[in-house]
Amino acid sequence: MVVTKEESPWSVLPLWIPIGMIIMRILVGLSGHSGEGEDHNLEAAYGGDYEAQRHWMELTIHLPIQKWYFYDPSYWGLDYPPLTAYYSYLCGLASHYW
Repeated sequence: MVVTKEESPWSVLPLWIPIGMIIMRILVGLSGHSGEGEDHNLEAAYGGDYEAQRHWMELTIHLPIQKWYFYDPSYWGLDYPPLTAYYSYLCGLASHYW
């Protein structure tokens, strides 16, 4: 006689978490983005979140830390918490040197 342990419904959870993450990533990738369809060649056009992130990376690697939050706040001023600013700084350094 073989004694088997009854399986818990939670035992399959580790399998479904990565599958759910992959499905979520695919669904997010299929949707539009901010700035989509705008003419990025226009001086007044904002390119959406991607352009804002690129601008913040440039801002953080070219300005001293004391000016990050005060340099031209009317044009995509840095408006996220400091930890995010440091992350933009590290990404900016990585893209600048690689």
